[in-house]
Amino acid sequence: MGNRTYVLLSKWQYVCAAPILALAFSSRLEAQSRERFTLAGVVTDTTGVPLNGVEVQIGALKRKMFSDSAGVFRFRDVKPGSYTVAARRIGFFPQTQDVVVPDSGAILRFGLVPYVYSLSPVVSAAVRSGLSGVVGDTTYRSIEGAEVAALATDKRAQTDSVGSFYLPLGPGQYVVRVTGAGFSIRLISVTIPRDSGRRLVVWMTPTTGSSAREFANIFDLNSRLLRRGPMSKLYTREDIVHMNPTDLRQLLVVGSGGPVRDDCRAIIDGGPSTAPVWAIALEDIEMVEIHQLTVPGAIVRGRAGASRPPSGCSATIYVWLRK
Repeated sequence: MGNRTYVLLSKWQYVCAAPILALAFSSRLEAQSRERFTLAGVVTDTTGVPLNGVEVQIGALKRKMFSDSAGVFRFRDVKPGSYTVAARRIGFFPQTQDVVVPDSGAILRFGLVPYVYSLSPVVSAAVRSGLSGVVGDTTYRSIEGAEVAALATDKRAQTDSVGSFYLPLGPGQYVVRVTGAGFSIRLISVTIPRDSGRRLVVWMTPTTGSSAREFANIFDLNSRLLRRGPMSKLYTREDIVHMNPTDLRQLLVVGSGGPVRDDCRAIIDGGPSTAPVWAIALEDIEMVEIHQLTVPGAIVRGRAGASRPPSGCSATIYVWLRK
């Protein structure tokens, strides 16, 4: 009972102290912002707790730094102008903000949204051709009756009593959708070579349900894959690791055959959210779609596909993050 009382009291004291901490951070930032040509800021989570070790980057200036133990960061000698600033840390969704920096400096506040990483799928070589594997939950128990489907094909299967499945797929690049009652939808990218198959181990995360937006984005992804031609490319996680680009921009230059400017934005997880390509870390990517011409009817930023790619890009780019 004593330990429990101590824990509850500690939490109560922390909640009460939060407004005082916020005022302290604000005062510190205000003092820093008075320095000419300075861009300062603070990074917290959605409850207001400061986050240290967050990578903060100004793309146009090719400058980055990490927040300190109080969540504070500061860039000196920033010329007046408009900038896009990105903040990212493992365990949180990346976030970008646009800011205008005058002579007197500016302040930014990031509130990063946390998310729980599910266990990453394991893709390995298999002697048997096609795609085989097993589906389980996060407690390592097999899931019976989960559906495993390769998008843009008629190949689908249900897992048996030990969670196993097999899809007779030929060589190529595929997006595999795994669904099960009471679990989040998983999208995994797989490249099957000509001389062997692939084995996939997937761990499903419990959920209360998927959103209509998620279903719509997967439907649009399936439509794009069905209409994919020589002007469109799909890079799976395995392809990205094999190519070993220095960053996403280099991958896009190879894939699109054209320049990629700082203002080029990728559509994240099917939309409507977007992010500058320089702000997306390769290790966070599950797959990348590159479409030289916008696919008719595709949803781009919540509207019908335009006749040309977004400004700064030589193609329309979709980035799907690992979850």
